[in-house]
Amino acid sequence: VSVLDAVSNLSIPDVLQEEISNNVMLTICSAPASDVPVIVRYLLQTTVPEKCDKILPVLREHLSALAFDDDIGSETVLMDALFTGLRFKDAMKLAILKFYSTAGQMSLVPFDGWVLTMMHHGQANHKKMLKTVVLLAKCGLFPLSFWRDCICPHSQSLKRFFDSFMAIADHLIRDSSERCAKAATSLLIAMFEGFDDLASRQEVVAALVGHCGSSSSVESCEALKSLVFLCTTYEQAMQRFSPFVK
Repeated sequence: VSVLDAVSNLSIPDVLQEEISNNVMLTICSAPASDVPVIVRYLLQTTVPEKCDKILPVLREHLSALAFDDDIGSETVLMDALFTGLRFKDAMKLAILKFYSTAGQMSLVPFDGWVLTMMHHGQANHKKMLKTVVLLAKCGLFPLSFWRDCICPHSQSLKRFFDSFMAIADHLIRDSSERCAKAATSLLIAMFEGFDDLASRQEVVAALVGHCGSSSSVESCEALKSLVFLCTTYEQAMQRFSPFVK
């Protein structure tokens, strides 16, 4: 790990850099969870645009399946490494959008939800990312099970991106497509389950109540069904929000 930190600050010929990156990619599947953030940061910082398509599948496969065993510190550092790498690596963001634009009926993994949300967080221009999210939702790729896998086991390390999850849900539910509205309410349910602090849950419930009053029948119907689900499944937790729901 210390070697990667040192190498990332050196000016290395492209051929040698590619060889190092290839070797580093081979180690990600066997590296201890605590070392993975450094590996991810190195790959995102040093990869040339032409190689982004090669690194993306490796990150998708291994990061989604990585077990941190309640090591919240390492997981938070990993999320920070992903976010920082994407924020300053336009080529990787373009490669991600290109990958998802041709996704078709593929199955998504938690990594996909993370990076799409991170691409929204702190960015001025969200149009391309939101367009891609709508495309995936219309393909039926955002069921409740996906959002649960994406958020619930990782809620502490994803808390800083709460507002971006909310913004994505808001954008989806205002689309005229029933699948988009369903994807949005599934996201909000998973957020209620994963971000279980009072303030976060209150924001989710308030958003659903607001959507219930929409003039769009699709939007209001899906929001109402989600509120009914939360009230029946989490009756005790929802009691404190009864003034909003009544």
